[in-house]
Amino acid sequence: MIRVGTVVTAGSSSGCDVAVRDGKVSQIGGSPRGRRELDATGALVLPGGIDMHVHLSSPKPSEPGVPAWVDDFGSGSAAAIAGGITTVGNMTFPADGDSLSQSLERDLAAARTLASVDYVLHPVLEGPTPQALAELPGLAEAGHTSLKLFMVADEFDAHADAMIEAVRIAGQHGMLTLIHCEDGALVRFAGERLLAAGRGGLADWAASRPVPAERAAVERAVAICEATGSPVYIVHLSSESALRAARRGRARGLPVFVETRPLYLHLTSEALAEPDGAKYIGAPPLREALDVDALWAGLADGSVDTLGSDHAPWRLADTTISQRARSFGAPTSTHSASWCSASRSISAA
Repeated sequence: MIRVGTVVTAGSSSGCDVAVRDGKVSQIGGSPRGRRELDATGALVLPGGIDMHVHLSSPKPSEPGVPAWVDDFGSGSAAAIAGGITTVGNMTFPADGDSLSQSLERDLAAARTLASVDYVLHPVLEGPTPQALAELPGLAEAGHTSLKLFMVADEFDAHADAMIEAVRIAGQHGMLTLIHCEDGALVRFAGERLLAAGRGGLADWAASRPVPAERAAVERAVAICEATGSPVYIVHLSSESALRAARRGRARGLPVFVETRPLYLHLTSEALAEPDGAKYIGAPPLREALDVDALWAGLADGSVDTLGSDHAPWRLADTTISQRARSFGAPTSTHSASWCSASRSISAA
């Protein structure tokens, strides 16, 4: 029994009691009694949260000088519970040579053993080979209803036709395609221009992944959605300009869904200039106050559908050391750990 809390549901909030029987809510309101009672005075009583964007598995060995993620399904799900999250969606990357199915089986085995919350696995399509595309209907039949693509990765433009076909096949079989929306060519162009000007410090990180690169990728994702008839889910959208692009697609009735991250609702690029600015690295990067306001407005009007943490943890000391050791002009893995990036790291000037 949970007493005297403010119970928040999808449609209302009110002070009342909640009865729980066999792990399920059996009554809201009234005056139920129970063997065990918890006093929730002054607290909110909410359903368990859902975080559909986390990274709790890292199949590939880390690059030299780049530490590996420090959470797995055990420690990561314990952290989720501490924050009121009871379901997570993990990005499942393929190990070298593994098929999508093999990668999912690897993470399913780890999650069954370690996880203390419910979980969903999002298979990541890095190389859209004919074999990988052929797997998608079977994955959908087995209950996997999502697919993840990185537009910023070199592989996306190198195999754009096949990537678009993957989105089509996924939608045809009831799968939702999650897309990291940053245009790789524009990100590379921005980074090279900054480096040519002698700018490679943490304070230049936001300029190295500019808003036009995000907006262009969102517009392309919307076009792919329109061309294929398949739904798309834009992960960690960060800017007002990109949100407007997503809204334009939705205004035409397209199934375009938008996620943002909590840090984009509270921090701006000014944090990168702080002495410990390395811990604020993310991709897309922190934006400006105008963008923060726009995302809050998007949550209020429903054009931002979800919040996802993009939890991909490093130890703070490792993050800072790694950032200082590398340049955003140097290539990295498809998903460089702490900043959820697909192309570049950065060093202090």
